[in-house]
Amino acid sequence: MIRERSASTVLAVLILCAGCTRSESFEPPLVQAGHYERIVSLTPSLTEILFAIDAGDRVRGVTAWCDYPPEAASLPRVGDFLKPNMEAMLSIKPDLVVLAATGNLLRESYDNLVRLDIEVLVVWNNTIEETLDAVREIGRVLELDQNAARLEKRIRHDLAKTKERFTSLRSQRILWVMGRKPIVAVGDGTFQDELIEAVGGINVAAGMGAWPVLNAEFVLAADPDIIVDSAMETSRDDDHWKKFSSLKAVREARIYPLDSDLVYRPGPRMAEGLALFGRTLSDEISSQ
Repeated sequence: MIRERSASTVLAVLILCAGCTRSESFEPPLVQAGHYERIVSLTPSLTEILFAIDAGDRVRGVTAWCDYPPEAASLPRVGDFLKPNMEAMLSIKPDLVVLAATGNLLRESYDNLVRLDIEVLVVWNNTIEETLDAVREIGRVLELDQNAARLEKRIRHDLAKTKERFTSLRSQRILWVMGRKPIVAVGDGTFQDELIEAVGGINVAAGMGAWPVLNAEFVLAADPDIIVDSAMETSRDDDHWKKFSSLKAVREARIYPLDSDLVYRPGPRMAEGLALFGRTLSDEISSQ
């Protein structure tokens, strides 16, 4: 997700999908394996997976946010996953559309595509394990099982090696803010929560759902040691946190801005996202 293009949209997705889990979502029919040649991807992270298992030459259309790998950026656009442009999609004549689950947004897009007699593969990738499941499932459907297995092995290896570098936060209490108005935080059951755990931190918003909307009273009572500020709908000026001057993180100037698609897209680059998260908090790590 590119910041200039995704600020309000990403926040809207987080709020709309708050609390959505796989168990609460519908289970679409199983897609049969085949040599699909005209694939449209409606999720940037899945676009990355498709290219990583060497199916990039079969991808014919992507969303407005699909900017990695560079080859994806030159492909025809079909809107975004909130509102796919059905006319643009039909002009591509896809034989498969790949879509990540996002609650009600998923169901609406899925139903519209099925009405057009388009095969739709739905996968979940809210967490690391779900993402690895998605890699295997995409590999199965595209008859690229071995490529998918190699990608899964690489991701697991890279995550394990990266985690060894960043495990020194030792129970530091972290509030990761994705939006300020309202305050939308990283909750549990998310890839971002797993990044906090991987560096040894404690997520103060754990146990409140995936993307909880917090009030000021909760933030003040939680009194986090560290605030990670990924709010994208407003500028990251210092004045915003002055009204929370009693917070330990504010008093000790331990507020870290972080805005990168590496921490928003569970996919082939998850280890890079973990490394970026660890480096962002490197001052904290080195002081332990």
